[in-house]
Amino acid sequence: MKAKILTTILLFSFFLSYAQNYAYIPLVNEECVWSYCDVVKAGPDEYDLNYSQFKFNGDTIINEISYKKLFRHDCTSNESYYVASMREENKKVYAVYSERQQEQLIYNFNLVVGDSMQSPYDDTYYFQVTKIDTIEVASGKRKRIELNFDTWIEGIGTLDRFMMYPLQGVHSYDLGVRINYQKQGDEIIYKTDEWYFNKTDCGTSLIEKTELNKTVAYFITPELLRIETDLSSPNCTFELLDLNGKLLLQGKINRKNKTTNLSQFSDGLYFFRISSSGEAGFVGKIIKK
Repeated sequence: MKAKILTTILLFSFFLSYAQNYAYIPLVNEECVWSYCDVVKAGPDEYDLNYSQFKFNGDTIINEISYKKLFRHDCTSNESYYVASMREENKKVYAVYSERQQEQLIYNFNLVVGDSMQSPYDDTYYFQVTKIDTIEVASGKRKRIELNFDTWIEGIGTLDRFMMYPLQGVHSYDLGVRINYQKQGDEIIYKTDEWYFNKTDCGTSLIEKTELNKTVAYFITPELLRIETDLSSPNCTFELLDLNGKLLLQGKINRKNKTTNLSQFSDGLYFFRISSSGEAGFVGKIIKK
């Protein structure tokens, strides 16, 4: 009897300690940046490494439901664009991809060993949970779920393909897309141990005049930002953001050019973005000084 009581106390202490050291971390988080590497075999011992970064920024309403918008920046082409809207509820993550309006369940962090998860892309395929444990990352413990052909980490997502495309099956060529790192602010929360790890951020050059996709932005005085665009749809929205992705200013561009007074903002580096007809992306960075 004493042995049973002692065992019960030890088990209770273990689970209490586990609960105190572990807390669920949401995946849909505007404070984080995800970096991925697409590893493409270019020769017997050569690989092309193509890096991309992802970040949530801003809200949107689809079918009367609120979502966070996810943007991708391709480090090779230096282009950025909107890819999906995502939300999280009760440890379940839902996505509406840019080319669709229908919501799909893409993660379920409530799963236990033996449970199955239906593929978001083919309802005839199911993936089974084979193992659940925790791993230590920079911010503490995270739950890890291993399925056949995929591995998830709470707050980070899949390790084997882009974060918004879990359970997409095994790549049949090269190594495919793999996570590089996730960071919050300047701190790397999780990084790969593979040889292709690279912690260098990608982005446009820190220049005073930025030109991309037929759009030019530059300061005509230290306070006045000039935006000139030759887009096919000139009725666009201009947004100014700080380095953390916080929206500072928003306005319409209803003609070929626009001048915006930024005297209320301190000197430094900012992002600006042009969006039109639901398609959006960072056009570049601009320095105010």
